[in-house]
Amino acid sequence: MIKIDSGYKMPEGREKYPFKKMKVGQSFAIPKGKEASVRSSAYNQKSKKFRVLANGDGLRCWRIK
Repeated sequence: MIKIDSGYKMPEGREKYPFKKMKVGQSFAIPKGKEASVRSSAYNQKSKKFRVLANGDGLRCWRIK
């Protein structure tokens, strides 16, 4: 039988990408090989919109709404 415990604090979640901190017009560089992960995470942000585009030196993710 599995014992159920109380009183343990759940660890704070780690955010992979800075979506919650970003203001409209801000962007961040996307690490190589992480484009799909960034797109998926950006799609799941509520009430905010992001766009991933190629830039002269790689890919960037912009907050657009």
